[in-house]
Amino acid sequence: MNKISVKAVIVWKNNVLLLKPRNLKGSIGGWDVPGGHVKTQETLTQALVREVYEETGIKIQKVYPIKILKHSDTSVEYIIFLCKTISNKVVLSGEHTDYRWVQIENVDKTVKRLLFKDLLEIKNLISKLLI
Repeated sequence: MNKISVKAVIVWKNNVLLLKPRNLKGSIGGWDVPGGHVKTQETLTQALVREVYEETGIKIQKVYPIKILKHSDTSVEYIIFLCKTISNKVVLSGEHTDYRWVQIENVDKTVKRLLFKDLLEIKNLISKLLI
């Protein structure tokens, strides 16, 4: 059975939050978005809110599920959510060493064009739903 993990593309004033994980495995060009595994008896939204708060200290609102990713080399399914926040104040957990608020139009440059197609879809959704 596959594990379920949630990921948050967090938007604040035309910027997306990227985190630099201490363990770079699975990151996109050294950067990732907040998220983690869903615990037993937890809904996807509860897991997302918990993981984002634990990793960043940010309280998210306006949560939109936007994509399901399944990588063939893992047994994890990632549910990607588009989220909005009213604060850009980040308090990193020990899982990350750095963070950046990156302008939406520059996200693909920051992650070195990996997953470019997915990022284009996300950028289009952000512009339609949140801005």
